Amino acid sequence: MKPFVAADGSAHSVSDACNVQEATTRKNLHATLRVLAGRDLRSLYDDPVPLDMVKITDWHPDTCDCVLQYIWRKDHDEQVRQHHPHRALNTCHHHQKQEDPAGKHAAVLAENQNKNALVQRAAESLGVELHEIEWSFDNQRRLHLSHPAHGIIDQARLKPN
Repeated sequence: MKPFVAADGSAHSVSDACNVQEATTRKNLHATLRVLAGRDLRSLYDDPVPLDMVKITDWHPDTCDCVLQYIWRKDHDEQVRQHHPHRALNTCHHHQKQEDPAGKHAAVLAENQNKNALVQRAAESLGVELHEIEWSFDNQRRLHLSHPAHGIIDQARLKPN
Protein backbone atom coordinates (compact mmCIF):
# COMPACT_ATOMS: atom_id res chain seq x y z
CA MET A 1 0.00 0.00 0.00
CA LYS A 2 1.01 3.59 -0.52
CA PRO A 3 -0.15 6.88 0.97
CA PHE A 4 -2.80 9.22 -0.34
CA VAL A 5 -3.07 12.67 1.22
CA ALA A 6 -6.55 14.14 0.99
CA ALA A 7 -7.32 17.81 0.41
CA ASP A 8 -7.83 18.28 4.17
CA GLY A 9 -4.33 16.93 4.84
CA SER A 10 -5.48 13.58 6.23
CA ALA A 11 -3.43 10.57 5.18
CA HIS A 12 -4.99 7.35 3.89
CA SER A 13 -3.65 4.17 2.35
CA VAL A 14 -4.40 3.12 -1.21
CA SER A 15 -3.37 0.00 -3.10
CA ASP A 16 -0.12 0.02 -5.03
CA ALA A 17 -2.05 -0.21 -8.31
CA CYS A 18 -3.98 2.99 -7.56
CA ASN A 19 -2.84 5.93 -9.70
CA VAL A 20 -3.34 8.86 -7.33
CA GLN A 21 -1.96 11.23 -9.99
CA GLU A 22 -5.03 10.66 -12.16
CA ALA A 23 -7.69 13.35 -11.61
CA THR A 24 -10.64 10.94 -11.78
CA THR A 25 -9.03 8.66 -9.21
CA ARG A 26 -8.41 11.57 -6.83
CA LYS A 27 -12.00 12.75 -7.33
CA ASN A 28 -13.33 9.25 -6.53
CA LEU A 29 -11.14 8.93 -3.43
CA HIS A 30 -12.33 12.31 -2.15
CA ALA A 31 -15.96 11.32 -2.86
CA THR A 32 -15.48 8.13 -0.84
CA LEU A 33 -14.04 10.13 2.05
CA ARG A 34 -16.97 12.56 1.93
CA VAL A 35 -19.52 9.74 2.10
CA LEU A 36 -17.61 7.98 4.88
CA ALA A 37 -17.79 11.27 6.82
CA GLY A 38 -14.99 10.31 9.17
CA ARG A 39 -16.06 6.70 9.73
CA ASP A 40 -13.06 4.59 10.65
CA LEU A 41 -12.88 1.53 8.41
CA ARG A 42 -10.83 -0.29 11.04
CA SER A 43 -14.09 -0.75 12.95
CA LEU A 44 -15.39 -2.84 10.03
CA TYR A 45 -12.38 -4.86 8.94
CA ASP A 46 -9.60 -6.67 10.76
CA ASP A 47 -6.94 -5.73 8.23
CA PRO A 48 -6.10 -2.30 6.80
CA VAL A 49 -8.39 -1.36 3.91
CA PRO A 50 -6.93 0.57 1.00
CA LEU A 51 -9.27 3.50 0.35
CA ASP A 52 -9.51 2.65 -3.36
CA MET A 53 -10.92 -0.78 -2.45
CA VAL A 54 -13.85 0.73 -0.53
CA LYS A 55 -17.16 0.76 -2.37
CA ILE A 56 -20.29 2.49 -1.16
CA THR A 57 -23.56 1.41 -2.71
CA ASP A 58 -26.96 3.06 -2.51
CA TRP A 59 -29.53 0.26 -2.25
CA HIS A 60 -33.10 0.92 -3.37
CA PRO A 61 -35.01 -2.23 -2.31
CA ASP A 62 -38.17 -2.99 -4.27
CA THR A 63 -40.09 -3.73 -1.05
CA CYS A 64 -40.21 -0.15 0.31
CA ASP A 65 -39.07 3.41 -0.34
CA CYS A 66 -35.96 3.24 1.84
CA VAL A 67 -32.60 4.09 0.29
CA LEU A 68 -29.77 2.58 2.31
CA GLN A 69 -26.03 2.92 1.91
CA TYR A 70 -23.70 0.07 2.65
CA ILE A 71 -19.93 -0.30 2.50
CA TRP A 72 -18.10 -3.23 0.97
CA ARG A 73 -14.65 -4.12 -0.33
CA LYS A 74 -14.29 -4.54 -4.06
CA ASP A 75 -11.18 -6.69 -3.57
CA HIS A 76 -13.26 -9.36 -1.78
CA ASP A 77 -14.99 -12.04 -3.83
CA GLU A 78 -18.75 -11.59 -4.07
CA GLN A 79 -19.36 -14.96 -2.40
CA VAL A 80 -17.51 -13.98 0.79
CA ARG A 81 -17.67 -10.21 0.98
CA GLN A 82 -19.62 -8.51 3.72
CA HIS A 83 -21.89 -5.53 3.35
CA HIS A 84 -21.68 -3.11 6.26
CA PRO A 85 -24.62 -0.75 6.79
CA HIS A 86 -23.51 2.87 6.67
CA ARG A 87 -26.53 5.17 6.73
CA ALA A 88 -30.06 5.66 5.46
CA LEU A 89 -30.46 8.27 2.74
CA ASN A 90 -34.22 7.86 2.86
CA THR A 91 -36.43 5.97 5.29
CA CYS A 92 -39.96 4.91 4.41
CA HIS A 93 -42.73 5.24 6.96
CA HIS A 94 -42.64 1.47 7.60
CA HIS A 95 -39.05 1.53 8.84
CA GLN A 96 -38.88 4.94 10.57
CA LYS A 97 -38.99 3.42 14.06
CA GLN A 98 -35.70 1.62 13.51
CA GLU A 99 -33.06 4.30 14.19
CA ASP A 100 -29.90 2.19 14.20
CA PRO A 101 -28.49 1.92 10.63
CA ALA A 102 -27.49 -1.73 11.14
CA GLY A 103 -30.93 -2.61 12.53
CA LYS A 104 -32.72 -0.74 9.76
CA HIS A 105 -30.57 -2.45 7.12
CA ALA A 106 -31.20 -5.87 8.71
CA ALA A 107 -34.97 -5.32 8.82
CA VAL A 108 -35.19 -4.13 5.21
CA LEU A 109 -32.86 -6.89 4.00
CA ALA A 110 -34.81 -9.62 5.82
CA GLU A 111 -38.11 -8.33 4.42
CA ASN A 112 -36.66 -8.16 0.91
CA GLN A 113 -35.04 -11.60 1.05
CA ASN A 114 -38.22 -13.16 2.47
CA LYS A 115 -40.27 -11.65 -0.37
CA ASN A 116 -37.75 -12.87 -2.95
CA ALA A 117 -37.72 -16.40 -1.52
CA LEU A 118 -41.51 -16.64 -1.42
CA VAL A 119 -41.88 -15.28 -4.95
CA GLN A 120 -39.29 -17.84 -6.11
CA ARG A 121 -41.10 -20.71 -4.38
CA ALA A 122 -44.48 -19.58 -5.72
CA ALA A 123 -43.14 -19.42 -9.28
CA GLU A 124 -41.58 -22.88 -8.95
CA SER A 125 -44.76 -24.34 -7.42
CA LEU A 126 -46.95 -22.95 -10.18
CA GLY A 127 -44.45 -23.59 -12.97
CA VAL A 128 -44.45 -19.94 -14.06
CA GLU A 129 -41.85 -17.20 -14.53
CA LEU A 130 -40.82 -15.05 -11.55
CA HIS A 131 -42.14 -11.86 -13.15
CA GLU A 132 -45.62 -13.41 -13.36
CA ILE A 133 -45.97 -13.53 -9.58
CA GLU A 134 -47.61 -10.38 -8.25
CA TRP A 135 -46.86 -9.32 -4.71
CA SER A 136 -47.83 -6.56 -2.31
CA PHE A 137 -47.76 -5.69 1.36
CA ASP A 138 -50.79 -4.74 3.39
CA ASN A 139 -50.77 -2.03 6.08
CA GLN A 140 -49.36 -4.51 8.63
CA ARG A 141 -46.50 -5.38 6.23
CA ARG A 142 -47.87 -8.86 5.57
CA LEU A 143 -46.85 -10.12 2.15
CA HIS A 144 -49.55 -11.20 -0.29
CA LEU A 145 -48.83 -13.18 -3.47
CA SER A 146 -51.03 -13.82 -6.47
CA HIS A 147 -50.91 -14.89 -10.09
CA PRO A 148 -53.28 -13.70 -12.83
CA ALA A 149 -54.34 -17.25 -13.80
CA HIS A 150 -54.08 -18.89 -10.36
CA GLY A 151 -55.42 -16.13 -8.10
CA ILE A 152 -54.28 -15.67 -4.52
CA ILE A 153 -51.38 -17.93 -3.55
CA ASP A 154 -51.55 -19.68 -0.17
CA GLN A 155 -48.03 -19.21 1.18
CA ALA A 156 -48.50 -21.97 3.75
CA ARG A 157 -48.78 -24.47 0.89
CA LEU A 158 -45.50 -23.46 -0.75
CA LYS A 159 -42.75 -26.03 -0.46
CA PRO A 160 -39.72 -24.80 1.51
CA ASN A 161 -36.47 -24.57 -0.47
